Amino acid sequence: MASVVPRGLDYILYFDNWFCSVDLQVVLKKVGISSVGTVREARLKGCKLPSDKELEKKGRGSYVEMETTFKGVSLRVVKWFDNRPVTLLSTFASASAENTVKRFDKKTRTSVSITRPSIVGVYNECIGGVDLMDMLVALYRINLRSKKWYRRLFFNLLDVVIVNCWLLYRRGATAAKVPRNQQMTLLLFKAETACVLKQQGKVSTPSRRRP
Repeated sequence: MASVVPRGLDYILYFDNWFCSVDLQVVLKKVGISSVGTVREARLKGCKLPSDKELEKKGRGSYVEMETTFKGVSLRVVKWFDNRPVTLLSTFASASAENTVKRFDKKTRTSVSITRPSIVGVYNECIGGVDLMDMLVALYRINLRSKKWYRRLFFNLLDVVIVNCWLLYRRGATAAKVPRNQQMTLLLFKAETACVLKQQGKVSTPSRRRP
């Protein structure tokens, strides 16, 4: 999927732990593409991080950062504990320039401030669109049972295209000052799209009425 990204133009890729690995980030960096993503600790090639319980004992907002060079590429891994631990890997972002964020404390029933590493803010700022896309696609996914993987891939791409078209429609409608409650929902937009596609190539003949 990254093959279409221009090389050497300081593009940045964001991905979740389904894709993220040390090898992938090294390959991308060598062609001029930086990256950051959540990563599974089993993919960190022997990098030993504190256990989840150790970070939890230190409290919310605690984190650890490690830096190394692998195949000539500088990598940083940060493990941060919020409600649960999250581990991120990057070839450009780090924990420095940390900030504070508000979180609700169930024990005291109050809002508390906790430390957040810079890399977490960088990731959250840009990955939100991906999470939104996943959620919208999952709402009305085209369910197809097939042993052929490329069919599932095709219909998933179709779902993604329709969701993107709907978002563009919403943007245009909002710019035209169409009230939100008068705009088509995603379900209606998808149904209307299907109806239009079904009519493609068909010659419409006016129905005759009795005199």
